[in-house]
Amino acid sequence: RTQCPAPLVPRAAPRRRQFSDARQDSVSRGSESDSPPYQNEEGEWYISLGARRRMTVRKYQGRILVDFREYYEKDGRALPGNKGLSLNEDQFRILTTHLEGAVEEIKRLHGTSWKQ
Repeated sequence: RTQCPAPLVPRAAPRRRQFSDARQDSVSRGSESDSPPYQNEEGEWYISLGARRRMTVRKYQGRILVDFREYYEKDGRALPGNKGLSLNEDQFRILTTHLEGAVEEIKRLHGTSWKQ
């Protein structure tokens, strides 16, 4: 007679801490449109896209990438997480070509209430 395996019980995902206010590599606390560009410890240009997200322009293995990524805090430092998307120059060029159309579609879907 074979025994049934124990039932699988889903585990809760570990909670990530919010960024502390004291870290040197700070995230913008104003509106996203007021977020000035920053430089991280590696000298890479980035902007804040909210409490834990950034767009960073970096050079990786000789290629320029535009990286959209979630960050987490460890030992007082902001570190990139696994969740994200990196675009090469051609992909970013395609994105920027269609940004105005995307803004118009957002306005159409929201009506006149959406502010850029």
